Amino acid sequence: MKTKKFGALFLCLAVILVSVSSLCIGVSAETVQAQIDIPEGETYELNGVTYTVIRSAAEMNAAAAANASGGVHYILANDLVYSAETPFTRISLKNGSMNGNGYSIKGVTLAVTEKDDYGMGLFTTSKSQGCTLKISNLTVGAPDDPVVVASEYPSWGATARIGTLLGFINGTATIENVTVFADVSADSDYRAGGLIGEARGTLTMKNCVFNGSVSVSGTGGANFSVAGLIGNSWSLNVTMENCSAYGTVSFGSGYVAGLIGQMSNTAVLKNCANYASVSGGMAGGLIGDSGLKVTGKVTMIGCFNAGTVAGTSYAAGLIGGCSKRTDYPTVLTDCANIGTVSSDANAADLIARIDAPAALTLSECGAFGTPGAFTTGNKAAADSAISSSAISSADALIRMQTKYDYAMFGLEENRIEVKTVPAETKFLQYRKNTETNKMDLRLIGVLNTNDLAKYANVGFLVSVYQEGIAEPLAVCEPQTTTTVYQSIKANEDGTIREYSAAELGATYLYALELHNIPMSGTYLFKVTAFATEGDTAISDSVVSITVADGQIQ
Repeated sequence: MKTKKFGALFLCLAVILVSVSSLCIGVSAETVQAQIDIPEGETYELNGVTYTVIRSAAEMNAAAAANASGGVHYILANDLVYSAETPFTRISLKNGSMNGNGYSIKGVTLAVTEKDDYGMGLFTTSKSQGCTLKISNLTVGAPDDPVVVASEYPSWGATARIGTLLGFINGTATIENVTVFADVSADSDYRAGGLIGEARGTLTMKNCVFNGSVSVSGTGGANFSVAGLIGNSWSLNVTMENCSAYGTVSFGSGYVAGLIGQMSNTAVLKNCANYASVSGGMAGGLIGDSGLKVTGKVTMIGCFNAGTVAGTSYAAGLIGGCSKRTDYPTVLTDCANIGTVSSDANAADLIARIDAPAALTLSECGAFGTPGAFTTGNKAAADSAISSSAISSADALIRMQTKYDYAMFGLEENRIEVKTVPAETKFLQYRKNTETNKMDLRLIGVLNTNDLAKYANVGFLVSVYQEGIAEPLAVCEPQTTTTVYQSIKANEDGTIREYSAAELGATYLYALELHNIPMSGTYLFKVTAFATEGDTAISDSVVSITVADGQIQ
């Protein structure tokens, strides 16, 4: 099994309770659209669009080959599972779209074997301006089966681009309700992103999640950058809402970030978060650099970084390097950093490098972890127009909780309960959303062995009961993962601290997350943690967790 350091608030297994009546549990990102039951037929009409219906990987390959120039709208009626027998064929979405309809694309491995100025990704578009595309309601890869997009081919310069969805886009694009599990890598300088290598034109992203790794080994420089979502946004107007990145992002000595590696033009980020560990030369938790050739305004509202950020030249929790132009301001409101930041030269919790004459406004932004942690660092000159209203970490936390709907587990008033219980379930953390009258519950399982090789996976079995009803509302399929962790961070009495597995009487940790539990009524969750050795699931006694009117009993 894979072993990782448990980064701040990183969630290894997302489990969704869609409603009390169905209590459907799965391992994808939060469900945003119910699957449409598509009738037999080659096409399907939806919202005025005629879609080509795809029911298998073989059908998708045939359609992709027949429509290599694009112009087609696709909708999935099944998961697409590729294999050695049915290898993946790239899909042109130039002036077209892909509606995943809640299904997934799995079993894909892409390798760059020659120069390709279109960039490498599952989907292709056009190098020229003016095209349109949309990707929606789709999961790419799976926690235990990430898509692999890799290049050992030498970089050919600034047009060497690689990303899971798109290597390159230059037009008007919309990406909504998309979750990507992927490993993206290149052995030399590339513009690389967990979702998009490089984006130009106009891009709208909403409810998008990257979970995996992006790794580029190169010397970097002004032409190259790497990130969890968009590696490089050159001449791009981007609006990003409710998007996040998990895992690891690294780039030798180049520009690197959790969300956008390097940007120019205009960016609006709202309710976005980075949980990934970020390392490189010039590093930022959210944006690596927004100041090299910026020609627009950068706005962030309610965004935060929870991942570790490390840079050789500079590193910061929010933006590594900031705008040089007073007529292109940077405005941050209700933003926070709760991750650890380090640099060989210049580190700051919020912004590390501010070039004069900068126009920077920070309103009610804060940082966690060290006394007096609200800093910008390296204010370049007296004529930089910098204004800020710093608030305490506690006040920043309250604002994040009350104004924005974040999965900030362990950071709410009902922060954390450490319980010694039967079986191997020790942590209970939960979050409440008073607007939806729902709550989320997270369990941390523990594994007491140094010999991970003998286990195929670890996981949980869950049954859900409602008070007064003898039969369970749901008896869920086993929820499994092959990733375990060595530590977890949580807020305890206003202080972020890290619990090692050893402190919890374990060698490794793993997690289960239950979403959208009603805060009215009483529900009983019967949970068994297990480890699978061969074909045998080794487990202990059942742990019973009662949630009554929003309180864990």
